Amino acid sequence: MTKMVQRVLSGIVMAAIVTGATAAYQTAMQPVDGTQIATLDDLRAALPRDTQYYRETTRLNQEVLREITGGALPGDDGKDWSETVTYAAYDPSGLVIAIFADTGSNTTLTLNQYDGAGNRVHGAMYLDGALSTEVETVFDEEGREISSETRSGDETSTRSERIYEPQSDGTTRAAVTVYDEDDAVIEQDTHILDDKNRVIHSEISFQGYSAVAEYAYDDKDRLIHSVVERDGERRETAWQYTDSADGSACSYAYYQNGVLQNRYEQRFDALGVCVYQAEYTAEGVLASETICEALA
Repeated sequence: MTKMVQRVLSGIVMAAIVTGATAAYQTAMQPVDGTQIATLDDLRAALPRDTQYYRETTRLNQEVLREITGGALPGDDGKDWSETVTYAAYDPSGLVIAIFADTGSNTTLTLNQYDGAGNRVHGAMYLDGALSTEVETVFDEEGREISSETRSGDETSTRSERIYEPQSDGTTRAAVTVYDEDDAVIEQDTHILDDKNRVIHSEISFQGYSAVAEYAYDDKDRLIHSVVERDGERRETAWQYTDSADGSACSYAYYQNGVLQNRYEQRFDALGVCVYQAEYTAEGVLASETICEALA
């Protein structure tokens, strides 16, 4: 059930940005060769001069994680907190164009390309300078996703196609088909989108699993309520948001079947980057925090 719910929820993001015709935008930024980037300085040299860089430090409460998993964690060193550092690069409009991390034992790099409307048309992931995964997405002239393809090395691992049909009530029916590397169908979904291209109803069929879900949003297009049903089981999830007057801060609570699960606090800078996020358990214990500092 957990995997099914995760799949359904991921479908929200996938289908909320899709509906479509045929013509595609042109990529707005020239590609960067990730195989030539081994350090943050290499990344700075490869990206445009107006790129803004941030250092992201994420701290995880190991004791909270041990309670969730019911025991020791893989590679558990017994410390109270773990810490990871990544570097994110943003273009002037606030889009993430690169994420870089160096753990000392390996480096990871993600490079994103966008069209003129801000849709991600290409994503490439590198491990120690070697290309590991690529994702290419095609959008129509209205910025709606019509197909995508994921490749590992030189081989396609999955691809998807989307077909849209306007409905008499003003909604749009989106039929999504996902194929594996052998071109066999592995998933078939149907989504109903409202007049803002937000998924309000989903029917998911994935490798023997099936589920039906309903979704609702606030006036900022944030998900505030979902109901997922499968085999007679029903999971209701709700998010409650509180925003500061100037929009620079937000707190929200996450509930499942009416029971509080977590609380979050966020702060944003003028570019719209989340410069601080804290996650608390239902009991008020700090479970994780991410601090994002702009670099000169």
